[in-house]
Amino acid sequence: MKIFLFSVFLCLTVLSCGGQSDEDLREKADAAAQFFAGTFSLFIPDGYTVRAENVRDKGDGFTGGVFVVKSPDGYEANIPAVPFLLTPDGRRIVLEAHGPFDEDDLNDSQVPGFKVAPQSFTGAPLLLVSSDGRVIAGNRILDTAVDYAAENMKKISLDETAVLGDPGAPVVIVEFSDFQCSYCRNSSGVLKKILDEYNGYVKVVYKQFPLDFHNWAYEAAEASYCFMRLGGNEAFGFFHDEVFAAQGEITKDNHKGLFAALAVKAGLNAGKFAQCVEQSETADLVERDVAEAFSLQVDGTPAFFVDGLRVPNDPGLLRKAIEMRLSRIK
Repeated sequence: MKIFLFSVFLCLTVLSCGGQSDEDLREKADAAAQFFAGTFSLFIPDGYTVRAENVRDKGDGFTGGVFVVKSPDGYEANIPAVPFLLTPDGRRIVLEAHGPFDEDDLNDSQVPGFKVAPQSFTGAPLLLVSSDGRVIAGNRILDTAVDYAAENMKKISLDETAVLGDPGAPVVIVEFSDFQCSYCRNSSGVLKKILDEYNGYVKVVYKQFPLDFHNWAYEAAEASYCFMRLGGNEAFGFFHDEVFAAQGEITKDNHKGLFAALAVKAGLNAGKFAQCVEQSETADLVERDVAEAFSLQVDGTPAFFVDGLRVPNDPGLLRKAIEMRLSRIK
């Protein structure tokens, strides 16, 4: 029996018979290339295009090929080609697809009813295939019917959040941050420059994601929301800047006193601030942010989303993502 190995995605497929014309193959592949280019446009150089090449009928209704990034003059970019496989309905794109493989290539696994597929490269994740060859398990699925950025934004609450920049700005940068994280401290300066460059067009919504191994980050997250509740975005911004500026001096032993002193310096009601932090009145907001981070598969800080699009901690890519969004709005 021949089966397909999906090395990155999860796909449940019942095989069907029937050949495909060259026209059908090209139409499906071109549509998939367009979706691939849109999904990963942040990482594709300006002016470059994505082409589906070596398109062929893989049997049982599947279409195979490779995505190739090409320069404006038609040369291949210095970006590895990506093998792909389209499901018979054309809706799901399986990246890094390999196969078909003979059932004899599969090895026994410790999971009853499943075998281990051969690794496509050294260090690749082990994939499980049902013994009948019908179920192939991987990590995720790329669905052409889904707007992933929009789906990400649905998981992010913008209620009672701290905002820097024009609250009415059309482009939203959401940052999941940790006050004890040195990378977050460094990125705060980058975001200030971006807010100045795109004044009126971009706002930053701050979400708290204190990491477990930081010994005062959670208390800082709660305190930051206390500042916001008692003094609005301006007070939050003051706390944000002051804590990052003094990050190297703050410890588990002195953070409470330092935060209280900052509250006085910001003109907040000292008694109300003390009550807010001592009774953990903003813990629900921190826990909400943490839950959102996990739902978005955030596992470190800082983590950025530009209108829902996940963007690496890179100033150039942040600006590119902003420009992409603005080009669609204007």
